Formats: sequence, structure tokens, C-alpha cells
Amino acid sequence: MRVVLDTSVLVSALLWRGTPHHLLQRLEQRGVAVVITPRMIQELREVLPRPKFVGRLHALNVSVDMLLDSVLEHVELFPDRTIAPVIREDPTDDRVLAAAQAANASLIVSGDLHLLRLRTFAGIPIVTPRQALTRFPAG
Repeated sequence: MRVVLDTSVLVSALLWRGTPHHLLQRLEQRGVAVVITPRMIQELREVLPRPKFVGRLHALNVSVDMLLDSVLEHVELFPDRTIAPVIREDPTDDRVLAAAQAANASLIVSGDLHLLRLRTFAGIPIVTPRQALTRFPAG
């Protein structure tokens, strides 16, 4: 089974200990592959050093490179794919959809309203981190 976490969910999972973090741990415990693409890695590389995250990185005593190295150890890398435009309001969201399609993912997890409004893409459910966590019960 493969799951795509959008960038905002990954950032939350890496920097805080809330639902996205618990979801990422649960996926790892259950052997569920988290999918990422080079474009998604680049987006993480651009987002993590933003001023609003610098304090949190410092509090965790980690660098952006350390976090990215950690992510890359635990994900399944798929090549970038381009799809016909779906999210016209924010075309960068199409990257998440393209990754899910390329990986034949079982689930897309996002906090992005543009993606959540779709509910599904190519037969792949799109859910919030909280909804995803209920799909992978503890134990």
C-alpha cells in the first residue's frame, strides 16, 4: 500500500507532534509506503527554511538537510509526472495528484481545501490527516 502526504502534512509531521506526526509514525509501523517525488522534495527544501519554521527547527535542534535526509530514508521515491490540470486555483496542487497516480497510491492525505474538495482523484480517496489516522488503527 502507498500513501501520498502533501507538503503541508509532511511539514507538520516533521516539526510538530500532532495528528500528522502520529499518522506518519503509524504508516511506518504498518509498513505503508509514503510516496514522494523530486518536485515534492524541492518544495520541502523551499518551505522548511521559511522564517515561520526557523524557531521550530532550532527548538528541535535539526537543520533542513537533517530533516530531508530523515524523510528520504523513510519514503518511496517516484519520478515526477505531469497530468492534465485539475486544480486551477493552485496548479502546484496537481503535483500531489500526479504523484498519487504515478505511484498507484491507495490514499492522498492533505489539509489543502483545493484537494479535499475533490474527495477522490483517479479513484484515490483524498482525506485529512485525522481521517487517514482512523484508516490505520493502532495495534
